[in-house]
Amino acid sequence: MIQLGLGGDVLIPLVLVTTKELNLRGSFRFHTEFELAVNMMKKKLINVNPLITHKLDFKSAKEAFELAMNNEEQSMKVQLSF
Repeated sequence: MIQLGLGGDVLIPLVLVTTKELNLRGSFRFHTEFELAVNMMKKKLINVNPLITHKLDFKSAKEAFELAMNNEEQSMKVQLSF
């Protein structure tokens, strides 16, 4: 799993990381990891759809950013649809 950028404090279930033998990597200034993640998505090696909690039309971008910043809404990833 690659976490790109910052997103505030996140609780990570370390027991699951250990029992599923996951590799967790953080990247602040994504370099090679970003290209790797995009290529893995293109090849359908990873499915990121479960991470997307909300999809809004690009015309609702202001609302989408407000939703993404709203801690009470429990959004993980808010996607703009074009």
